[in-house]
Amino acid sequence: MLTGSLQMGLNLAEIAPEGAAGNKGGDSIYTGTDTIQQLTIKSPQNSKSIKLIGNFKNILIEGGEISNLDITKITNDECNINIVTTHLINPQLFTFESVNPYVFLSADISNAYFATNSNSILSEELQLDEINSNPSFKTKREEIKKRFTYLITAYYHLSKIFINQKKYDLADYFDYRAKICERKSFDSKIKKAWYWFYNEKLRGDYGTSLIQIMWTFLTIGFVFSVIYFLLGVLKFAFCYSVKVNNSGEDIEEERPEIKSLGKKGINFIPFYFECLLFSFSQMLLGGITKDFARDIFRFLVHPPKRYVAIGVGKFLGIIQYILGILILFFFISAFIRMSH
Repeated sequence: MLTGSLQMGLNLAEIAPEGAAGNKGGDSIYTGTDTIQQLTIKSPQNSKSIKLIGNFKNILIEGGEISNLDITKITNDECNINIVTTHLINPQLFTFESVNPYVFLSADISNAYFATNSNSILSEELQLDEINSNPSFKTKREEIKKRFTYLITAYYHLSKIFINQKKYDLADYFDYRAKICERKSFDSKIKKAWYWFYNEKLRGDYGTSLIQIMWTFLTIGFVFSVIYFLLGVLKFAFCYSVKVNNSGEDIEEERPEIKSLGKKGINFIPFYFECLLFSFSQMLLGGITKDFARDIFRFLVHPPKRYVAIGVGKFLGIIQYILGILILFFFISAFIRMSH
């Protein structure tokens, strides 16, 4: 456990870890009706669940690592918290049960260390995830929504802090967590699903991940290729192809070839390859330019072909056009955001 002397009033209280293992079981520092004028926690190693309860004038936490640091039970207004180079893991900073919200809002945590991963998810969100996954979800719905409101405020405040420090990776991460919590707070499963698909997949985790946007583009292309393949197996025509010359112009004497398995027998691999090319041509034609898409497919098909949607393929193609344009726009927006 943590060692050191705690004295009230004008005296200094300094807390240091005992041994290399640090604080394993968790500690509550409780002041009662008195006030600790200066509390210093130096280099805690793998400390867990340090809870500060009561009145504190100045708190300095320097170095080391703390899991579940809880400052929500500090009561006095004039409490100065300064956290320097300490790695905070799943801290409890601000909740609907916070005794004094100003403690968190005025705390200097700009020099604390946060990782851009699950270690920086606030403890409150982890607790809410447990409630959302058990039978008490319905009976505690209003309480859950209220708790999410405070949690979203905490994440946006953290994002603002790190924007001001020009630590944009952390600012983006906490902004992302705030939006995740907004989605989790919705009552409608349909709204949650749409919010998830639009913001986390199409927009690439709210514009923070180019890789996610590319994966979404590829996934949509493959999903539609399977749809076209099934249409062909069921003998529905969804497009035709026309052979073109190296300049991309139609060869006049060539007749269009309808894409459907029809009476030609089942030849799955070549036919699926055609479905794949058609699917991605719809994505690219919607998201980039007609000539650019043709140039790409000229390298993949010999002799080169131009694909034209017909029947149900026109309807599906419109959907892919729209998705292609959106994905291109989100890709450019994310690229500009991440390049600053």
